[in-house]
Amino acid sequence: RAAAAAANTALILSPAGATSGGGGGGAALEVVVADFLTVAPSLAADAVFMSPPWGGPAYKDEAVVRLDVDVGGLGLGLAALIAAGVAAHAPGAPPCVAAFLPRNSSLVDIASAASSLGLGVEVQREVINGRVRSVTAYFGAAAAVDGWGGGG
Repeated sequence: RAAAAAANTALILSPAGATSGGGGGGAALEVVVADFLTVAPSLAADAVFMSPPWGGPAYKDEAVVRLDVDVGGLGLGLAALIAAGVAAHAPGAPPCVAAFLPRNSSLVDIASAASSLGLGVEVQREVINGRVRSVTAYFGAAAAVDGWGGGG
């Protein structure tokens, strides 16, 4: 997966990719395969996207997936996971973190994680055929992408 991501991104970020909607013109991406929680402080990222484990298929049976204590068996809550994403940013760069979460994630837990870190948050529900399939929470500068957020 890492090799495919690197190859696809190289195509999108190439000068030829700029004509097809890609970034082009000197943009760069480094694909790192590692334990994120271990390497986060040594990174200098502009943005962090994370898709933590959801805890297996049993999450679908829960009315609300709680994210305050243990996200998918990682042994830490969403606030700690987002804090690791903030720690992975380049010095002086505003935190820009997004997390792909289960459709039945606790909105209270998402808001609480943002508040505890002093970050703005926007929540997007991905809907397919009229049903919510997942949630993406945008924290910090990610919440202000395209001018539609009030991020922090």
